[in-house]
Amino acid sequence: MTLQVLNISKRYSNRWILRDVSLSVEKGRVLGLLGLSGSGKSTLLRILAGIEKASSPAQVLDSRHFTLLSVPDHGPFWFFGRKKGPSFDPLPLEKAIAGANDVLLLDDPLALADQIQRRESIEMIRRAAAEKQIAVVYATSDFQTAAAVADEIAVINETVIEQNGKPYDIFESPVSSAVARITGRCNILPARRLTSTKFEIPEFQTIDGGQRLFAEKADIAKLGAINRNISLMIRPENVTMSFGSSFPEDNLLRARVRSIKFLGPTVVVELDADGLALEAMVFRLVSLNVGDECMLGLPPDRIKILRD
Repeated sequence: MTLQVLNISKRYSNRWILRDVSLSVEKGRVLGLLGLSGSGKSTLLRILAGIEKASSPAQVLDSRHFTLLSVPDHGPFWFFGRKKGPSFDPLPLEKAIAGANDVLLLDDPLALADQIQRRESIEMIRRAAAEKQIAVVYATSDFQTAAAVADEIAVINETVIEQNGKPYDIFESPVSSAVARITGRCNILPARRLTSTKFEIPEFQTIDGGQRLFAEKADIAKLGAINRNISLMIRPENVTMSFGSSFPEDNLLRARVRSIKFLGPTVVVELDADGLALEAMVFRLVSLNVGDECMLGLPPDRIKILRD
């Protein structure tokens, strides 16, 4: 059964929580509903489950036999209770999956799970969706969880679904600064375009540091007016670090190391390129310390032009 939701809106007093939100989930698939805390994810699930009413007429097609699962501390929306304090118990999740016949609504049930429990539960959810041919909506504020569990992701921001698509596409090509930040670490660089729309590869100058950078190819609509500020984005893992060698087409910047953060499988290096703050992410760091200078390479095709 396909779940299709059209034009759901919700307002508390004078504050809009949701505005004309529409989404669709095919049977056998998982939709990740991704958004920051307070973005309206739980409210949307409660409306779908019939626990809460929408503020305007909404149409929910083929919506029967909902099961809503919430983490503890969400009060009345934790349907399966809690016996041993604020920890994750896989049994309620198993019960929710077993009881779902058509649509399963999950409100961040793995928020308190450890890494092993999270991996096992994600596999259980995906297997259940495929085997039982149910439509699953999984709400979370964690992109990595959403990417692991979902076939597609809908990013909710400022009361609306701002972007939807496959996890890879949303991560690689976010449409706005908000989506870029929600989906992971990123360098957001306010800049102003220098070249006209006739140039195949646009050139920008950053507001901080005055660095000149070539960015991805883009059409006129995405580039906008030449006299207005725009945001560029590059993921830290796409910033290369070297001591003088890089690909010729890269934007090359000289930078100084400000801090080094060890994160297990990766290392995040904070850098200063003449007033332009950047982060680079590497798998390991050899012979580089705070205060050292290095060269950075920012491939133009990895610098994305955002809609603010």
